[in-house]
Amino acid sequence: MNTARIGVAATVIALVGVGALSSADAATGDKVILGRSNAATTITTIKNSRGTALALSSPRGKPALSVGGNSAKVRDLNSDLLDGLDATAFQRRVRGACQVGTAVVSVSATGAVSCRSTSLSSMVVMGTVDNVGGGAYCPSGWALGGGGYEQPFIADEAKRDIVRASRPSQQFTTYNGWLVVVDPRAINSFEVNQPTTVYAVCLKAQ
Repeated sequence: MNTARIGVAATVIALVGVGALSSADAATGDKVILGRSNAATTITTIKNSRGTALALSSPRGKPALSVGGNSAKVRDLNSDLLDGLDATAFQRRVRGACQVGTAVVSVSATGAVSCRSTSLSSMVVMGTVDNVGGGAYCPSGWALGGGGYEQPFIADEAKRDIVRASRPSQQFTTYNGWLVVVDPRAINSFEVNQPTTVYAVCLKAQ
């Protein structure tokens, strides 16, 4: 009988010719037989006080280790956390969709979506230019969508009001109105010659 020896830590495992051996020949307390199924009734421990205790290699595309069909987690081997976070801390893939005419409002932890209608209500707010400027502003809860102004035609150029600015206007912290500024040099005594109307187009989602 030919015998080969390999060192695993301080333990020497004899490789015995397996021609006449069955899987039952390697049992608790016996030698580990390569190429055979080995059985034990207690934990088998391999230690190496000088380095790696066990090295496994396999061909490309083949796993180096198999734990059978047991789904129980292996302590210190299975990954249960990612950077210290459990799976419940991560957003699941979005698995819902909103119908045409609606938009996603929120996504839950499970990936479900909440939808809301995207229809808009609109209204026009009007204001007037007093002295050298004036504006029109949207009420609370409405958003500015645009704006402009209207001036009557004045044949006498000397009495025409010259508009220098027509733009969105910021009131408090948001742009919710439209502002018109008139050049004071075109106004007698800094007063508007003809009334000018300012428009703000306001929008609100339903």
